[in-house]
Amino acid sequence: MSRQYGKMEVRSALEKLGFEERTRRGAHHRYIYRDSSGERRAGVSVPKGRGDLPKSTIAGIRQQMHLDRSQFDEAIRCPFGFDDYRKLVADLVEQGEL
Repeated sequence: MSRQYGKMEVRSALEKLGFEERTRRGAHHRYIYRDSSGERRAGVSVPKGRGDLPKSTIAGIRQQMHLDRSQFDEAIRCPFGFDDYRKLVADLVEQGEL
């Protein structure tokens, strides 16, 4: 079972994986991920502020990132990095899932 994650932790992990912050309008930070050809492959919204995210919000962010629970945990802890995420997205595109 995954633990609680803070908003700052999640935003840092997104940036580490190559997501770019696009806007800060409203109550969310919005990020996009572009593959090596520049095509948009994922969009993620993270609530602004500090503090822990509810488990349901974390599940939604994981889904937006196309990661399972263990991949998301690794991304936050650091072993799952930019190159790993780029390969995962390329594999999903190749399989027609993204």
